[in-house]
Amino acid sequence: MVPFYFGAPDTQLFGVYYPPAGAGLHQDGVLISAPVAHEHIRTHMAIRQLALSLAAAGRHVLKFDYYGVGDSAGKSAEGGVAQWQRDLVTASRELTDISGARRLSVVGIRLGASLAVGAANELQGLRELVLWDPVVDGETYLDDLRRAGGVPSPDHGDEEILGFPFSQEMIASIGAVNLLVHDRPLPGPVHLAVSEERPEYDRLKEALVSAGNTVDTTFVPEPAGWDRFDGHDEVLVANAMVQAIGEQLATSRPS
Repeated sequence: MVPFYFGAPDTQLFGVYYPPAGAGLHQDGVLISAPVAHEHIRTHMAIRQLALSLAAAGRHVLKFDYYGVGDSAGKSAEGGVAQWQRDLVTASRELTDISGARRLSVVGIRLGASLAVGAANELQGLRELVLWDPVVDGETYLDDLRRAGGVPSPDHGDEEILGFPFSQEMIASIGAVNLLVHDRPLPGPVHLAVSEERPEYDRLKEALVSAGNTVDTTFVPEPAGWDRFDGHDEVLVANAMVQAIGEQLATSRPS
């Protein structure tokens, strides 16, 4: 496990690289695209568990914090979808540079999954996407966060949601997320890993298939409670989901 900073000096990103276990030439890398705000904190342990599991299976793994998130540069309210997608591209190049991995899989969680879809065509060597409980519609996502935090929907302006500042620009960029609109297929197959059966996941699969993508769905009945908040950042335990994602990547791994 190697923690380090990378990227441009004014937008430095914090990452942790997990080298693959065992000897030999490993050409497969996994980039983990985490959630933001309180979900970033909730999923910290699950993401670490996932990274360790994938590295033990022989993958180069990089998890990182977006600009304005966690230990990366920037204030919480300074991020936004366009910046975070650029961060994904930067992180994918960093993983290639430090590992030599030629094939890239991306595991995106919640809004991180949505960002991965948006940046997919700019990620060099991308061969597959794993979307864990993706945010399909940004406006619905924001409304769910407000409802969980007991915050009314404002007419405009900055907000604080579940203890995190959201600038007007950040809110607008997240609200514009819509994974049901695609003008071209993504570079590789898409694996949906969902903890609940929701209509929006069915609609997402239909939209992706209609755009020419190969899509499969793994249902792991381990509800994460994304739409609930009990006043503190409860750590997400997702053992079954982590195992399912590891098995999916192992199954799709080229010989």
